[in-house]
Amino acid sequence: MNNTERIKQAEEMISKATAMIEEANKIIAEVKGEPTDVLAEYKNQFDKGGSIYFIGPYGEIETVKNSLDYDYAYRCDKPDPYTNYLSEEYARRASELAQFNNKLLAFKWCHDRDYHPVWYDGQTRYSVYYCIDTHKYCVAWMRLVKRNEVCFSSEEIAQKCCDWLNGELTKGDDE
Repeated sequence: MNNTERIKQAEEMISKATAMIEEANKIIAEVKGEPTDVLAEYKNQFDKGGSIYFIGPYGEIETVKNSLDYDYAYRCDKPDPYTNYLSEEYARRASELAQFNNKLLAFKWCHDRDYHPVWYDGQTRYSVYYCIDTHKYCVAWMRLVKRNEVCFSSEEIAQKCCDWLNGELTKGDDE
């Protein structure tokens, strides 16, 4: 058997093994009672008498109580089924995170829109996080790790963003 035939045989074996692994994972999920489809989990929620929650167009938490309403809401209002939540608290937290991200991106657009980090060049990048000890937004820095964060070109701009967000927190407390 020449090398070309051996490579073809190995590729066929890999293909068969991959299919067997996928089938085994489906069986394991069924045995554990885990849904293999996120949308199926939402439908199961209704079967248990529960509700689905999603964030409405103005940031309000909306409730869907049955499968018929869910199908309607999904077709009309929510093109992305993965923005549905199985608890009202989780939906509220997701809404808060979305509002924070919108503020962060608005600040980035106004003050540092042309900065796009080049990763793995050893340069320091700055981002913003909420410190649960001080109950304030603070500056974080990183060098080589690419995370799903909004980065700023300087510590000064990141600090300015923190000051603005902390002011937003204070304004929210006053209302």
